[in-house]
Amino acid sequence: MAESITISNTPPDLKSMQYDFLREEGLSHIERLASKIWTDYNESDPGITILEILSYAITDLGYRSNYSIPDILAQDPNEAPVPIKNFYTAREILPVSPVTFNDYRKTLIDVEVVDPNDTDCPMAGVKNAWIEIATENEVPVYLNEVEDILAYVPVDPSDPKQLD
Repeated sequence: MAESITISNTPPDLKSMQYDFLREEGLSHIERLASKIWTDYNESDPGITILEILSYAITDLGYRSNYSIPDILAQDPNEAPVPIKNFYTAREILPVSPVTFNDYRKTLIDVEVVDPNDTDCPMAGVKNAWIEIATENEVPVYLNEVEDILAYVPVDPSDPKQLD
C-alpha cells in the first residue's frame, strides 16, 4: 500500500514562514504604537485585514525563498512547454536614448529671455519648440565658439565644427 502524503502540523523552523507568529507580532506592534487611538483588533477592521495580508505575503515569500532557483525558474516537465521568456537581454531592458526629444524640447521651452533694458523683469522665452531629425538635404549648422552662437557658415573653414 502506498504511503499517503500529508502536510506536517509542526510549525516551520523559519519565523518568516509562520503566519500565526507574523500576525501576532504585527498585533503586538500595533498595540504598542497605537493603543490609545486604535482599539478595534477584530478581523473585520481594515487595518487588521491589511496586517493579515502582509503576514500572508511574507509567509509566501518565506516559502518561495526556500526553493532552489532551478525549481523556481523551470517549467513543469510533465506539461507541454510554454514559450515564456523569463530573462531579457540588456539591449531589451536598458534604454538606448536616456534623453528624449521631449527632454530637449522642455529644456528649450524653459529658456527665459531677459530684457536688456530691465534686468529685474525676465520676458517670456521660447513659447514652443519642435525637434526633428535632420535629413541629408538640410542646411548644415556650425558652432561659432567666439560669439557663442549657432551659424550656417563656419567661422574657420579649415576647422568647421558642424553639428550633427
